[in-house]
Amino acid sequence: MASEQILHLARATPVFLTDFFQHRFRSTPLRVFLCGQQPNNRHSDDRILLKRIMSERFGCNAFLGEDIPEFSAAKPRVSKDHLSIEVEWAERSDLIVMFLGSAGTISEITAFAMTQSINPKLLVFNDERYRSASSFLTQGPLRLLQPTQKHYYANADSILDVEVLRAVDIALSQAWYRKKPESLTTIREANYYDAMTLANVCALYPVRYGELREHLPWPERRLLSALKKLVANGLLAKVNNTYVPAMPLSEQPIGMSFRTTIARARARAMSSLLQDEQFRERYSRIQNKLRGVGRFRTA
Repeated sequence: MASEQILHLARATPVFLTDFFQHRFRSTPLRVFLCGQQPNNRHSDDRILLKRIMSERFGCNAFLGEDIPEFSAAKPRVSKDHLSIEVEWAERSDLIVMFLGSAGTISEITAFAMTQSINPKLLVFNDERYRSASSFLTQGPLRLLQPTQKHYYANADSILDVEVLRAVDIALSQAWYRKKPESLTTIREANYYDAMTLANVCALYPVRYGELREHLPWPERRLLSALKKLVANGLLAKVNNTYVPAMPLSEQPIGMSFRTTIARARARAMSSLLQDEQFRERYSRIQNKLRGVGRFRTA
C-alpha cells in the first residue's frame, strides 16, 4: 500500500483501539522502539512512516535505532557495544516493533526474545515466504514468542497495510492497558479483553457479532468470554441479534477519563456509521426498543 494511502487510512479510520486511551496521550505517552533494516532511501522506510502515524494518530513517542543518542555521529564513541545499548533502550520502551530483513535485525530479535523483561513487549513482522522456513530464525528466537506477537506480510516492497496497522493498534492498546489497568474499569476481575469489548460496543452499538470480530481481531474465545461476562454482569445486552449497552455510558462502572474517550469515539463512529442506510434503520429500531426501558433511558 502506498504511503499516501496508509496515511489516509490512519487518519480516516473513525475508531482504533488505541483511541480509548487518548486521555493518556499527553500525560504518559508510550515509548515505542521501531527496529528494522535501514534502506538506502529514507523515503521508502516503513519505520519512518509508521513513526509518523504513531505520533499523529496513536499518541506515541516512537524512535528508530538511528535516533538513539549513543549512536549519534556527533557523540564521542561509547565503550559499550551497540547491542547492549539497544537492549537497554528496549528495556525502557513500552513496545518494540520489529521488521525483520537483515543480519542486524536477526541479532536484535535474538537478544530481545531471550531477555525476559523485553520478550512480552515484542511485535515482530516477517516476510510470508519465511513463515515455514526451517532456519535459525524460525526455530530459534521466533519460537520464544507467542503467536499473537508474530505477523507476516506478503509484499516486501510495501510492508505497511491494513493488517499491519491493525496488529500495531492492538499491541499499542495492550501496552496502554498494562500501564494502569485499574483506572479503566471497576468490573470485578476485568481484563484487557473485557475493557476493550465494552468500549467498542459502547462506541459502535448497535453492533453485530461479525462486526465486533472485525474490530476486535484477537482469538475468538477471548471475545466470546468477554461478551458472556459483560452480559452476565448486566453491562451489555443482546437485542435483535446486536450487542448494545445495557445502561447509559454515565452509569457504566468505568473511570471518568475512559468514559470521555469512549464518548468521543462514539461521536466519530456515528458520523461515519450514519451514512449507511442499513445501520440507520437498525439504529432506529434498537433506539425504539431501548428508550424508556429499565436503566437505559437515553441514546
